[in-house]
Amino acid sequence: MNGYRKLDGVVLREHRNNDGDSFFVRYDGSEFELRLYFVDTPEKYLSEHHEKQRDRVADQADDLEISMEQAITVGKAARLYVAELLKDPFTVYTNWESVYGDDRFRGFVEIFDPDNPDQLVYLCEVLVRKGLARIYTRGEDTPDGRHWREYKNHLFAIERKAQRERVGAWSM
Repeated sequence: MNGYRKLDGVVLREHRNNDGDSFFVRYDGSEFELRLYFVDTPEKYLSEHHEKQRDRVADQADDLEISMEQAITVGKAARLYVAELLKDPFTVYTNWESVYGDDRFRGFVEIFDPDNPDQLVYLCEVLVRKGLARIYTRGEDTPDGRHWREYKNHLFAIERKAQRERVGAWSM
């Protein structure tokens, strides 16, 4: 498991700050916010008051080759899609690495592939395949032993396919 702790039976906790790549979960009587490795889904709103948040949305939109308004639409879709995918208990792999020294922890979420229910897949991969995330944030060797560069290249191949097939953000 490459130094990860495997948490089975994790449950998504409804929270107003949940989005496609960062969300609150419950496990074994405790709660924490999980941040996915490798991916960044667009924000789900555009702040009128915080310039840094607007800059972030502009950067996300630029990477996904869409407008800021379209990025917000994709961000909302990613949040809803993740909530649907995680409606049943799921597995998290984490080494309890903190995100920017705050109360969020990085990890991988393992789910049954929505396109191939007999196969397990990491949620970050599904988000890229569906055109709901950019490959952006920190990567790490995977729990199944793939080097982070190998897995990132795998994600880039999936992203290119989503672009060709005009899926999610790539369809706008």
